[in-house]
Amino acid sequence: ANGYPSFIEFTFLKNDYLILFLSLTMILLTLFTKRKVSTIYRFSSISIYSLAIFSVFSFVLFKENNILLDPNSMFSMIFWPIYTANIFEGLFYLLENGPRKDKIIFFFMVAGTANLVMMYSPIFGSRSAIYTVFYMTLVIALILSGLDISKYILLPLLALSLFVVADRTGEYLYKYKLVGLRQNERLEVIKYYQEHPEVEEAWIPRFPIYTIHSGDVEIGDTYHFETFKAYYKLPQDADKIIFYYVEEQ
Repeated sequence: ANGYPSFIEFTFLKNDYLILFLSLTMILLTLFTKRKVSTIYRFSSISIYSLAIFSVFSFVLFKENNILLDPNSMFSMIFWPIYTANIFEGLFYLLENGPRKDKIIFFFMVAGTANLVMMYSPIFGSRSAIYTVFYMTLVIALILSGLDISKYILLPLLALSLFVVADRTGEYLYKYKLVGLRQNERLEVIKYYQEHPEVEEAWIPRFPIYTIHSGDVEIGDTYHFETFKAYYKLPQDADKIIFYYVEEQ
């Protein structure tokens, strides 16, 4: 039931920087293509790409009830297929025929299909989109490599790329530090339960969300429950381990 909204969320809405670079690349392709293009086509295409950029970064202006970032909203369900179709049309219409064009279109189709098949999966998360992000990055690089544009346009694009790399690196370093602090806290808690085998119920703090995949054991997961006890040498007769979220300061 949530397949299509999840596809919208993890293909477009959660990949703000990817949509930014893809849209900017398509705008440059629309402006600097060697094909003859009408003014109306340029205006409509650039408007769609600009709206996509505005949508994924609209959280800056709208903190609550933002339909632009709601994968279940009518806007999202209608706009993003239009956005995708416009890119397809642009790739077919604006690129010169040849092996590079074939490769770009193929990679774009692979990028979309990688997430489309996940609509049939009961589990659809951010990590499911890794192939989509990878192949879409190749599409962007291949399009830019074939454009004859001024260095005065490429340099700001390079600067923006460096900013994104620095921003993401800073985020991952922060998460790495956060996970390290929480793991040390967990080890202290686990040590207490190791030294007090008479305690039958263990309370262990969870890792912060969006940091460690499967770092905690969910209720009913017997296999990982027993594995966790064995790995950390907890009493085997302990029948309850509760992982709880710590309120972040």
